[in-house]
Amino acid sequence: MTQIIDWLQENYRQPLTLSQAALHLGLSKEYFCRIFRQYTGETFLEYLYLLRTISFYQELPASDLSIPLLMEKNGITNYKVFLRVFKKLYGTTPQKARRRL
Repeated sequence: MTQIIDWLQENYRQPLTLSQAALHLGLSKEYFCRIFRQYTGETFLEYLYLLRTISFYQELPASDLSIPLLMEKNGITNYKVFLRVFKKLYGTTPQKARRRL
């Protein structure tokens, strides 16, 4: 599983799918999902959005990019999911966090 975690950390900005991740390890999607959740406590997509959101947050204070462009740079395509994860992690919106930082 460390192989897939390393692969995700290197490629999280790219459009990734569950099928690609399972194929990378040579596993079926169903088995991959089961062992990924056992290992991380998160689903594949939850973990992927977590990586992307953390990266976004780390870049937020130093970047002059707009919020949508910074999201795109970090592979974030679904604003609703991103906002839910961001608020869960940081307790605020990206705009308010940027002002605070």
